[in-house]
Amino acid sequence: IREGYGMGDAYWIENQIQLHIHFALVHQINETCVIKGKELPFELFLYAEQGEFTIFWKEKSPIICRPGDVVFVPSDMAFQLKTDGKCGLGCIGVDYRLFSCIRLFSFFELPTFIEKVRKLCQTIVQTVRANDFTNSRLENAIVINTTLYRLALTVLKESSSHFQRDKMECMEKLSPVFSYICKNLEKTI
Repeated sequence: IREGYGMGDAYWIENQIQLHIHFALVHQINETCVIKGKELPFELFLYAEQGEFTIFWKEKSPIICRPGDVVFVPSDMAFQLKTDGKCGLGCIGVDYRLFSCIRLFSFFELPTFIEKVRKLCQTIVQTVRANDFTNSRLENAIVINTTLYRLALTVLKESSSHFQRDKMECMEKLSPVFSYICKNLEKTI
């Protein structure tokens, strides 16, 4: 290993991704109601398991979510939901970060409805809701983490970048710097 950043003549890039699931649940709403969502410090995936809801937010058109549809709410974005009668609202709050400080999805424009995303969201919720789910069950923890990574990969593959190629290459060049900072946060850098 040469200077801790390479191996032989191989080019070294580290994209350290940290993820944390805050919650995964389905909330049954039995009447028409309006829910005000605050700006959250994590990403939120919402889907209609049954019934439908409409999501409203600043600078975007309202979106009607029917059964099976998924909508992604970026972190730090206030929103409002209106449900129409009986609605099963699936919610997954998750935090994806590069180098512990850069939000992964902040680089991308995410599409609203992707079938694969709905299935992955349902897998996460079903695993969390399983009667035998506990933190001590290693297989469930592996299913959750694997599915969260698959969810990130699916969203990124289906998304378009906010940045031009040269900006992304700049981020790649700074990768060792971000890694060093992340690993040495408790020290004077």
